[in-house]
Amino acid sequence: MEGDSEKERAAVNLTRYALACHASGKPIKREDIRGPVMAGLNSRSFRPVFDLANAFLEEDFALKMVALPQHEKKAARSEAKNANASKTANRWVLQSVLPDQARERLDMVLAKDEKSILGFAAM
Repeated sequence: MEGDSEKERAAVNLTRYALACHASGKPIKREDIRGPVMAGLNSRSFRPVFDLANAFLEEDFALKMVALPQHEKKAARSEAKNANASKTANRWVLQSVLPDQARERLDMVLAKDEKSILGFAAM
């Protein structure tokens, strides 16, 4: 049985990975998370680790991971193959959870380069 410290370590690693993906403009992919981030944990631990990482992101960075929609063709093929399979997200991006009023104030204070680095310009 995995301890809470293992899940917390994995959540911290996932938070770092999510921030790195956000900075490079790449989506966060489930298959990329499985390898180095979830090393030593079983697949059932994914959801608790993901939720804990999302809580870290929201508390410390005012960001959250939001699922990207699947492509229609790919989704239709996967539904045909797995009619009874649950629809789970495989890709996410970070989105700001700051209220609109706070983001407007940031727009006035931050330079254009700073906004793009922080990810507020893409909102």
